[in-house]
Amino acid sequence: MSRVFFALVCALALSLAACDETPGTSDPFGTPPSIATVTLTPEELDDTSGNATITLAPTIQVAVVGGDGDVTVRAFLRALDGETLLAEAEASGEAGVFELTPSAEIPRGAIGRYPITVTTEDASGRIGDRATAVLVFSSEALGGPRVTATSSSPRPISRPSSGSATVVLSADVDDPDGTANVAYAELRQRDGETLFRFRDDGEDNDAEAWDGRHTLALAINSSTPVGTYAFDVVAVDRTGLESPPTEITFTVQ
Repeated sequence: MSRVFFALVCALALSLAACDETPGTSDPFGTPPSIATVTLTPEELDDTSGNATITLAPTIQVAVVGGDGDVTVRAFLRALDGETLLAEAEASGEAGVFELTPSAEIPRGAIGRYPITVTTEDASGRIGDRATAVLVFSSEALGGPRVTATSSSPRPISRPSSGSATVVLSADVDDPDGTANVAYAELRQRDGETLFRFRDDGEDNDAEAWDGRHTLALAINSSTPVGTYAFDVVAVDRTGLESPPTEITFTVQ
């Protein structure tokens, strides 16, 4: 009996050893999709149209292998900050070559590097790898921004005996590349020191977003000296060009 048991144990050990020497079986869950190549056309876009806004619409060819069933490929075009999503495109089908064209409108002055991310996923929901590319956009500025008018309200403003009152400063800004190319406007001391940024987003006393009228609300309290205050407004466009300083004043009485 013991000899038979010993023989069975030896046979089992030999069988296991033989299994260790043979290749393993294929993954029962399949292979996730994989990106073989990504081609971006164009890789660089130099605009010479002079239009205020430009369409970014790169053609992205993605070669995908593997995956279980149909594969979904997505392309995400992001802004210069690398986070804000400008546009996305999607294509699905059997593994192979996919073509996607995300499209977004940008101000012609918003030059720089626009990141693109490509992702893959198969029919079973298995996430594949991803790839990145960069579209470089450039254009020649038609000129710097201009501050065309300034005002304050109320004018004059009465100093409160307690608490605070608000004086609203406004600056109208234009740009030969279009108002969308104006990045911001600043309130500066006469020596050039920056104090505050105006708003043009429809918030905090700004009546309408992105209309070219930039607004800044300042608090006047009981300790604010009476008199006339003079500052400069300087606008900056997306290429970094600045307007000449334009005076803005308000009076506290």
